[in-house]
Amino acid sequence: MTAHHRYCLANWTWIAAICCLTLATPARSEEAGKVLTLPSADRQEIEKLLGKGVIGDALPAKPLPPAEAYVTGMAGRISYLIRDEKGRTKNEAHEFARTAGATPESWDYRIGKDRRAVFIKTADGGLVTSLEYDLDKEVVSQFTPGEPLILTGLKPGDSHRTTIHVKVADIDDPTDVDYDGTLNVTYSYLGRYRVTVPAGSYDADLIKWTYAGEIGPATIKTAQYRFIAEKSGMVAMVEWRDISAMLVYHDKSRQGKLLAATK
Repeated sequence: MTAHHRYCLANWTWIAAICCLTLATPARSEEAGKVLTLPSADRQEIEKLLGKGVIGDALPAKPLPPAEAYVTGMAGRISYLIRDEKGRTKNEAHEFARTAGATPESWDYRIGKDRRAVFIKTADGGLVTSLEYDLDKEVVSQFTPGEPLILTGLKPGDSHRTTIHVKVADIDDPTDVDYDGTLNVTYSYLGRYRVTVPAGSYDADLIKWTYAGEIGPATIKTAQYRFIAEKSGMVAMVEWRDISAMLVYHDKSRQGKLLAATK
């Protein structure tokens, strides 16, 4: 091999090494996670109800894992501290259990004595709400497709939009539909943060839902923020609602939930 050929080979080897390094950098960066700054408007909405000591440092966030990462290890009985916009507080009991023998896999989630939801695992490992029961008003809401809870693989900073058909029926006869309509849902992954609640400190992914639509006579506009931690599920939440059914029903309320204890 001549000196000229050795020189060319050395140059190409060096260029190839640089190219490999350049191509590898994004993979290492994505593997390490993406740190997002929480928008000030979202922070203000959350802190109005949860207080300023709850949201800590922003942490590297990765694409959302399958739902099993969040629900495996969750306690069966959970207590939340509820705080309304006037600063009043109360405790609320939640119960969570896998539905035995169900196909596809599903979980039963009970909130106090008046509400119940059914969560179903999707083919890609995500989680959706298929049914919500209001035991006080004796109605059941059916969601098609299911309302997204965990969208496996969604990247930090990304959003997913979907339209859900909702039927509200008699709890004893789900075929007896009183109202139906649609909700436009935007599901946004706002990053990962260190969160401190009465039960302790958690590294939690922050998901924001916004809803708008009409179901029967009701015009609905709501939003939710949920901090969800692996092996612990939801550790904090903020919800506000603006529901108006012509002249007969109005609901404008805001509340926050902080994980207080698990069993």
